[in-house]
This record gives sequence, C-alpha cells and structure tokens, in this order.
Amino acid sequence: MKFSVYIANSLDGFIAREDGDVEWLNNYNQEDKTDYGFDDFISTVDIIVMGRKTFDLVAAFEGWFYQDAQLVVLSNTLTEVPEHLEDKVTIYNGGIEDLIEKFDDDFHIYVDGGSVVSQFLEKDLINEMILTTAPILLGKGIPLFSNISHEIDLDLLSSQSYSSGLIMSKYLVKR
Repeated sequence: MKFSVYIANSLDGFIAREDGDVEWLNNYNQEDKTDYGFDDFISTVDIIVMGRKTFDLVAAFEGWFYQDAQLVVLSNTLTEVPEHLEDKVTIYNGGIEDLIEKFDDDFHIYVDGGSVVSQFLEKDLINEMILTTAPILLGKGIPLFSNISHEIDLDLLSSQSYSSGLIMSKYLVKR
C-alpha cells in the first residue's frame, strides 16, 4: 500500500483560515489555469481518505475532482452524504488501522485534510508528501501538521516553482 499527501499550505503552514476558508488559494490558479500535476496524481489513486471538515468543503465545490477514486470520510457525526455523491463517498467511523485492513495491498491511498494527515503521519503510514506552498502569510488558521509526537525525516525528491508564485515540493518519508 502507498499513502500519499497532496495538499497546499500557506508559507506559515496553514491549510485554511480559522473558519476553514480556502478562498485565498484561488489567487494562485487564475492566470495560467495549471492543475499543478493534480490530474496526473489523482489518476494513480484508488482511495481518498479525508476528514469531515475537508469533505464538507469539497462537497460544496462544483464538479468532482477525484476522477474514479472512491472517497472515505472519517467522521463520527456524519450520517449521510449528498445524493449526487452517494456512489462516490463512504462514511467511516472506526479506527485508522481497521480501515486500512479493508484496502488491497496494491492500493494507492491519498490522505487529505490537516487532522487526518497528522493522524496518518503519527502512525508512520505516509510514504510521500506533495506540498504546494503559497506565498502568503495567513498569520493564523488551521495548521497542516499538528499533534505529531515524534520527528519525521523527509527526503526532498523534487521542487518546482510556478509563475503564480507557488512552489511544489515532493518528499519521501524516510523509514
């Protein structure tokens, strides 16, 4: 199994404003309409695992960005998904270890959302991280990484800057 993170953050490490707003990201994809490699990435993904807050955000977007990948929402409170997403989304309220036992060994799992990314990192499950850093300081907000109790060493595999000011870096998690 391969676990990947593909996420954007501000220069000061936040993935959203305190209220969950990510509108600031729209400032960086207007000019050249690049997808920053997301379509190529998502085409390799079998399962997406995200938390409730991230799901609420993406469920409100127009369109579906995840191609054929199934989405699993980790939530103890969500009971149903919007009708138009019923065939794409499953709600799961158990532990992460029990969840990944349900996946095939050759699956590529995309982990999304700050809390969920941190939970998977804490359990040493993440293999690679693709982090896109925006040239903005939010000052406060929802952090990308939180509650990780140990150091995690990474190898930088590549880094690319874009005319929009974004910098995408791909890391391998050392084991």
